[in-house]
Amino acid sequence: MRRVVPVRLAHLGQVTLRAIALVDSGSERVFAAPSMARQLRLDLSGAPEADIGLGGERRRVRFMYVGIQLFRDLLVGNDAPLTDWEADVAFLMDWEPPGRSYSAGTVSSTSSR
Repeated sequence: MRRVVPVRLAHLGQVTLRAIALVDSGSERVFAAPSMARQLRLDLSGAPEADIGLGGERRRVRFMYVGIQLFRDLLVGNDAPLTDWEADVAFLMDWEPPGRSYSAGTVSSTSSR
């Protein structure tokens, strides 16, 4: 069974819609889809970038520190986050979810700040 949690990203007063994130305890990075960067109106043009192996392929990512908010429920819209923290998120430049998957990224830490 895959462990998933509802999360939202935040940056400078902007927040994304809540999304389901896969918890991968073996991951060294937090990954997010390009749509989440667009929702936050991030300018990633000058952000540090790298090619990272992910899902058996090399993928181009750009990094930016953003807030991650962890929630109890995906569908309850007015509850406060259980916890939140800052992370150096790797935003994929050309990835979109396959088929009907709505995975937003991989969360590798759940410590509060």
